[in-house]
Amino acid sequence: MRTVFAVRVQPSVRPQPDAATTELAALLAQRRQVVEMLTAERHRLGKAAAVLQPGIQAHITWLTQQVTTLDNDLTWRIRHSPV
Repeated sequence: MRTVFAVRVQPSVRPQPDAATTELAALLAQRRQVVEMLTAERHRLGKAAAVLQPGIQAHITWLTQQVTTLDNDLTWRIRHSPV
């Protein structure tokens, strides 16, 4: 069945992404995930009991640092990319 589909549709051959492209995609995905976690923690902070707030705030600080690190890495990779 696959062969018939491929013959009829004749999809174009696409090369696999190179290592730099794969790494960039992974960094972007990681940044997106960290930003989502950061948003969730900020929402939790306002509703959390006072005893939990210092721990959540520490996590927010750490996540913010991670976003900065990822941004710096992404910026460097983009600036040094041959593309």
